[in-house]
Amino acid sequence: MAPAPTGAQLVGYGDVAVAVPSSWGPKTACAAGVDDAVIYGDADTRRSCASEAGVSSVTFEAPPAYPPLFRKPPEAISVVGEHQVLAFDLGKAAGLYERVVLAPISGFQMTVRSPDRGVVDEIVASIRGIPVGYAVVPLCEGHRVGDAVADLTVVGLRPTIAHASGVSQRYGSPPVTFQSPAPGSIVLRGTKVRLGLPSF
Repeated sequence: MAPAPTGAQLVGYGDVAVAVPSSWGPKTACAAGVDDAVIYGDADTRRSCASEAGVSSVTFEAPPAYPPLFRKPPEAISVVGEHQVLAFDLGKAAGLYERVVLAPISGFQMTVRSPDRGVVDEIVASIRGIPVGYAVVPLCEGHRVGDAVADLTVVGLRPTIAHASGVSQRYGSPPVTFQSPAPGSIVLRGTKVRLGLPSF
């Protein structure tokens, strides 16, 4: 796999990766004063959070059931694996540049926002496929442990449970409270992913 540029890290969703600044971390909930971040679609991704003034973000999510309304259809910008990647024109609102990228066959939509147009252009241009033998760590935090284990197993990763108590296990399928590696990390298939459960 080609390395990320200096000062950047590769993060992914499904079978797609992009390069973002190394200082960006994953975000699984909105909070006031958020830093630049990679946001995952089943986290709280209200536009008011993702579009906070001066904050850059990449939001990964499944494509909507009904395409959003844009003035022009998307244009082909790349091919990931054997699938075409499409992007809508760059827009600007509330001081943020924004570009929406679609890979319908891969089942993902990515929205890149930043007050710096160059950041948006660089992230969109960095899109690439995940090579054979690697997998993207899915978002597990906040999911029921049974669902998280299934998600990890499907992509070829090995879940391990940490901090489980007898009480939490009696709840059947408690929520995951932390995970390591972080969601979006690109790792070799077979890598162990630690899941933490509440101790109640």
